Amino acid sequence: MPTVTVGPHRVWFQQQGRDRPAVLLVHGAGGSSRCYDVVLKAIGRRYRAVALDLPGHGNTRGPMVTSEKLLDQYCEVVAAFAERIGLGRFLLGGHSMGGAVAQLLARRDPRRIAALVLIATGARLPIADEFFEVLEARPGTLGQWLARVAYSPATSRRLARSDARHWVAQSPRSSWLADLEACRTFDLRGELGGLECRTTVIGGADDRLTSPGMLEALASEIPRAQLHLLSRAGHQLIGERPDRVAQLVAQAVG
Repeated sequence: MPTVTVGPHRVWFQQQGRDRPAVLLVHGAGGSSRCYDVVLKAIGRRYRAVALDLPGHGNTRGPMVTSEKLLDQYCEVVAAFAERIGLGRFLLGGHSMGGAVAQLLARRDPRRIAALVLIATGARLPIADEFFEVLEARPGTLGQWLARVAYSPATSRRLARSDARHWVAQSPRSSWLADLEACRTFDLRGELGGLECRTTVIGGADDRLTSPGMLEALASEIPRAQLHLLSRAGHQLIGERPDRVAQLVAQAVG
């Protein structure tokens, strides 16, 4: 798989398709670009579809970004990465924490963002204390905990357990903790009214980490944003209903 150098980081990424416009997808806390495997393949049939591993995640080499401005630094890496591989104007999508990074970049550099897709995210990202308790006291049970809370009851337990184990394995515990601390302080409520790009908000009707109410509040803040709540899907809807997510992302390209 290809890599490019962005500052001190050797950024690993996946790419499908070649036709423009391009789609760039950012993963959530503790994850990697692998969460988009099925989505990338589907979108790549029509567009250039790219997903990267953020610093300290997946296969990206170089130092983990560490600062109280963690999400801002991720935003800078994503912007530099997009420039480095020549995306031009592109659709930017992000899941959970990746959605926070996407919001920050869309506000910072709107001329480069043709459209925005925000998946299972919000204008703020409160993190349950239990999430930290599991990571700090029982890290070996994180996959079991996520399989229980991050997926719809309608999702097969086999799929939830398998997907959660794969998710947990993508990044070290230090990256998980840094990501969740950054999410806890993220808050753009009241600051998204100036976004002018086409925006699609996608969430799971059974999401217990980013509730449908948070998705509705996010969509209501962004002018003309379209909201899609998927049945039989929880927070990890990109693993539960990847084909439907890919379809909505492709529609958002316009």
